Amino acid sequence: MVLNYVIWNPDPEIFSIGSLAVRWYGLLFALSFVLGYIIMQQFFNKEGVPLKLLDKLATYMVISTIIGARLGHCLFYEPDKYLSNPIDILKIWEGGLASHGAALGILLALYLFSRKTKKPYFWTVDRIVIVVALAGFFIRAGNLMNSEIYGDETKKNYGFVYVRDFDENLKSIFNLEKTDYNKPDKFSQKSLPEDIIHPVNIYMEFPSRVTDTNTIALAMQRNVRWMLSPPQAIHLYNLYWPETQSFEYNMQTAPTGTQLDFTVASVPRHPTQIYEALAYLLIFLLLLGFYYMKNGKPVRGVLFAWFLILIFTARFIIEYFKMPQVAFEEGMTLNMGQWLSIPFVLAGVIILFYSYHLNKKDIGKINN
Repeated sequence: MVLNYVIWNPDPEIFSIGSLAVRWYGLLFALSFVLGYIIMQQFFNKEGVPLKLLDKLATYMVISTIIGARLGHCLFYEPDKYLSNPIDILKIWEGGLASHGAALGILLALYLFSRKTKKPYFWTVDRIVIVVALAGFFIRAGNLMNSEIYGDETKKNYGFVYVRDFDENLKSIFNLEKTDYNKPDKFSQKSLPEDIIHPVNIYMEFPSRVTDTNTIALAMQRNVRWMLSPPQAIHLYNLYWPETQSFEYNMQTAPTGTQLDFTVASVPRHPTQIYEALAYLLIFLLLLGFYYMKNGKPVRGVLFAWFLILIFTARFIIEYFKMPQVAFEEGMTLNMGQWLSIPFVLAGVIILFYSYHLNKKDIGKINN
């Protein structure tokens, strides 16, 4: 049997200095703004717009993205939690950002920016959405490095097995020197129960001073075996051990410390972060190509309209492959992400017709 699934467990931190940690998500998030600024700078230079306006626009974008994304998550996905404890809204380091909230925050900020600078609203958003699509690519890549917002079961012999949550809980039980996750070779698979169709080998290495194997064995049977009990293990950790099978592991002591390994079943899931990232990258290239095809003078509102239609149609479709983000989405025909996407798609269609209608009127005036 060919094992096509990927065991995914990158370290979210690139490096740390004392209590300061540089994470992949933060780096990619910042990179999206840097590259977005450079691209917008090229637009401004091409069209002869003063660059001092770009610095002001960048400030509006950074603030509105963070505030909109945070409020969007708090109000759309967990309103009870955050409305009962509003101070927790400020704890952005605990996670919880929503792209729909970011979109609303950006649109409002750009309206305020246009009012203040007297720059036409559609002129601004037509160019901003190009770099926003690129930012979506980087943000979803950051989600991938965080092992978050992943998809439902593929129910096939392919997909990603996200083991980050299990690994963190394992390290909270034991003081481990090292952990490793890999697919077993063909030889070791022969000894596995028949219902272990997506096996994952887990290796644990304890510090040299840890030699109390009885305590380790007790913790393995009580804590780790409980963690691997379905169905909660399937939902929480993407790893499990069949309840009908006895839980077995190999343990040996060496001068370097105690070593332990065991094999469990896994749940391959759709890597929806990759699906979304690639969709947003393609949309970025399409919008950018259209902008240059029109020599920097597209029909006002058209790029914005196509952005809304393409981005949120892609989001609507990909939501079918995602796990519910919050409990109340369980059992919903359409989840919250899909319900929030529909108005944006409809708005895009309306703006598209409106933009071309205005363009025809302008052409008619010129011809007359």
